[in-house]
Amino acid sequence: MSKLTAEEAERLDSHNAMVVRAMNDGDMKAVAALHADEGMKALSERKDTESADGIVRGWFAKLAGPHLAFKTIRAAVRFTMRLIDTHQRNLQLQGAALTKLSERLAELEGESLRDAGVFESGKSYGAGMVTTHRNSAWVAKRATCDTPGTSSDWRMLSRGVQR
Repeated sequence: MSKLTAEEAERLDSHNAMVVRAMNDGDMKAVAALHADEGMKALSERKDTESADGIVRGWFAKLAGPHLAFKTIRAAVRFTMRLIDTHQRNLQLQGAALTKLSERLAELEGESLRDAGVFESGKSYGAGMVTTHRNSAWVAKRATCDTPGTSSDWRMLSRGVQR
């Protein structure tokens, strides 16, 4: 296989950057199109006597590295499509895992108690916020602006000493 010219290396770096951006955006059709476009450029720019199959195999070897060698264009395309499918499955699995983590985080945040200090009339209190009012500690059961002890939005945690 011939060595890359400086121009080919620069184009390959630019191409790889576009592929990475498309993969990060989850646009697998763009990734496949970029691979196909670059393969066609490699075919049209070669002036030597190599076969079309050899040129495309050489381009894939430059792109993927020396550890990957393809015997046919079809094998190279199948490999690329398998990579795309694998990447899409991984993105779906990661998305599902992030959804579960987000749900669990929301659940935990809803269960935790957060100190809101002394009750202030007119202030909004979220579920799990703890405030003191008339020498007692109260926790909001849901979002509320009501005064502790006047609605079912609050639950008393401890009663203070009455003076």
